[in-house]
Amino acid sequence: MNDDLRYHWAGLLKPIFPDESYFKVEKKASDFKVRISWKILNDADRPSKISKIITVLIPAEVADDYSNKNETQQQSDDTNLQDFVRNKLSNHDPDHERPGDQQPPEVEWIASSNVLNS
Repeated sequence: MNDDLRYHWAGLLKPIFPDESYFKVEKKASDFKVRISWKILNDADRPSKISKIITVLIPAEVADDYSNKNETQQQSDDTNLQDFVRNKLSNHDPDHERPGDQQPPEVEWIASSNVLNS
């Protein structure tokens, strides 16, 4: 999987999340991961409190299948990925009670072939 594809997907996800969200694009093994967090601004005692970290995972097999599709099919997959993440985000509570000296909790959303091909 090439960097262009990884950054393409990150670019699709960026407008879905709050402004000023932090995005980290990773390649773990052959999988694509984007980690997203943001300041949640809901605690006067912790003005820099960071949300739970969301990891959107696209497995290597799904990325390979995507690469072999035509442009129309890829655009459909892109829309399905965005819809999947919007739906998950609408039900996501970014708040947590973990102390500020610890990393926020993480949640993982897996964009399987069923998600992209739905």
